[in-house]
Amino acid sequence: MNQKAVVVVQSEFTQALSQLIECYSGSPPLVCQPDEAKQTVEDGDGVLATTIGFGDETFRGSLLMLASKKTTISLSQSNVTSVTDWFGELANQLAGRLKNKLATYGVLPQLGLPVTLECSEISVRSQNDDTRLWQIESNEGRLVVLLRLEVPDDLEWKRADETVTAEEGSLSLF
Repeated sequence: MNQKAVVVVQSEFTQALSQLIECYSGSPPLVCQPDEAKQTVEDGDGVLATTIGFGDETFRGSLLMLASKKTTISLSQSNVTSVTDWFGELANQLAGRLKNKLATYGVLPQLGLPVTLECSEISVRSQNDDTRLWQIESNEGRLVVLLRLEVPDDLEWKRADETVTAEEGSLSLF
């Protein structure tokens, strides 16, 4: 059965996001789309923002993750040498999980490189139907994630019967 591509991406993204945070927090996070279209993250010790783009010939998108440094350090579960690099890697892992999920539809988007910055406060706003906002509450703290998509209205995908994707954490040499 064909499904609207935008619905597929949003659904698979929600699953990938929940699974990623659960992997690092050890328990299922509360993932919701907040009623308010604007979300602010602020912390006296600093806030991190990281973004990564993805896409192919038929669509493109980007994700933006926001969290306090305290939340990021707690999620890392280790003594990271660079909290900004680790947060960028978290965005990279989320985009990679989405890519693996989209492979089941025969879609293999390319991923960009994450870009991370540190600030004292940042706000994001979901302004239209192409942008979705998630708020994630876990034992480690709160994250805000924004997904921006550019997908043609008529683009539809069908789940493939069998797809080979890399297992998480695996290494493929060629």
